[in-house]
Amino acid sequence: MQPVAIALDKLQGEKAAYFGHILPTLHMLQTKLKAMRHKILTHCEPLVVALLEGMDRRFEKELKLSGASSDKSPNIVLIHMLGTFPLVQ
Repeated sequence: MQPVAIALDKLQGEKAAYFGHILPTLHMLQTKLKAMRHKILTHCEPLVVALLEGMDRRFEKELKLSGASSDKSPNIVLIHMLGTFPLVQ
């Protein structure tokens, strides 16, 4: 469950937590959890499934924007590099 711990540390940081880190961190956590789901897990499989379902339910709109097939993927990378969200109209 190291990816979850790392994501929580990044998002709960007091000195280096910016809005620009939220979507990339959530996207990377979702990607790593999906990769873990395909491995043989003895005890953590229900936890991984529950985390993915919860993320899908809570962040459905946001995570669809950061998907690889989206036109907005380059913007997500740029947002992560800048550490701020652009103004969306």
